[in-house]
This record gives sequence, C-alpha cells and structure tokens, in this order.
Amino acid sequence: MSDAKTPNFRPARRDEIEWVLSTVHRAIDESEFYCEEFKQSERARMNIHFLTALWEYDPQHLFVLCKVDEK
Repeated sequence: MSDAKTPNFRPARRDEIEWVLSTVHRAIDESEFYCEEFKQSERARMNIHFLTALWEYDPQHLFVLCKVDEK
C-alpha cells in the first residue's frame, strides 16, 4: 500500500478569496500555453469582484486543496 496522503478539498472561505485570486493569477502568468494578450485579458477578467461574486453565488465554485493544515 502507498503512504500517499488523501487530498482534502473544501470550499474557500471568504477570507481566502484574495489568496485564491493571487494563486489564479500566478497560474495564468506561469502558463506556457497562453500568449501575453490572453494572459492580460484573463487577469483582468479574473479580478477580486468576479471571484467574490462567484463565491457569493455558491462558495463551492472556489475550492481549496488542503494538505495537513496547509493550503
């Protein structure tokens, strides 16, 4: 048997939305498959207002993957 840990998914909390946003922006910036123009438009679209509205509609739209008390 493997000792691999089972991931723990949960909806993001309101106080984690800014952290989620920075993580999303980092993923956009680091993608080798996006051209610079697309990265700029995605960063503009994925802003704090969009993610907050998405979370307010249904917190389960923003998931956080936790691993032993860390995000």
